[in-house]
Amino acid sequence: MNLETLHPQIASLVLYFMNLNHEAKRFLEKTFHQSLSFSALLLSKLAQTSFNRIEPEAKLIIEKIYPKTDWSKTQKTGLEAALEILCVLEPYVKHTILDQIEIDFPDTFLRLRPRLFLFDDLLKIKPSVLFQFFQSIQSKKTVSDAFLGYVFQDRVFQRIFEIIKDLPCSSILKTRVELEIMPNLKVSQKFKAQEKILKTWKYFIPYTQD
Repeated sequence: MNLETLHPQIASLVLYFMNLNHEAKRFLEKTFHQSLSFSALLLSKLAQTSFNRIEPEAKLIIEKIYPKTDWSKTQKTGLEAALEILCVLEPYVKHTILDQIEIDFPDTFLRLRPRLFLFDDLLKIKPSVLFQFFQSIQSKKTVSDAFLGYVFQDRVFQRIFEIIKDLPCSSILKTRVELEIMPNLKVSQKFKAQEKILKTWKYFIPYTQD
């Protein structure tokens, strides 16, 4: 496999995992040659690894590659490390790899998906819940202020709230029209609406279940 032909972030992910141990490096180099399947395999393997067992040198490598990640979250399991890596990859890269994991490693996908928030989740919110949400944040500073002490009945929105609770209401309100009309838009229009929303909402983020 020629790392020079890969997307830089995929290549760095490959290089990181290949540095975990020599046995894995030899096996992966010999068995897999396509970058997409290779990256899916790497994340799947990482998700099944105890992060505490990863060599210190490898941790230094990954910290240089992904400086935006919060590695305090990754001290317990490799699953958390895999989530952090997915989080900082560019949107099209992360979606492509996640799709490949679903195909090649369905068991790993089932472990990852409940911990991830995707843009598609926004579209699952009931219109009545969405209307109530925008009404509630009209005169508040942050989303958290608007829902202080509130108990959510809608599970999807509860997940989203945990992610956007510290965002300013003024920013979220700018996306109200796009969110309300999204289900009825044509594909080309939907892309433009999504682009605006993604600049405001956090796109693809691990969350922690209580």
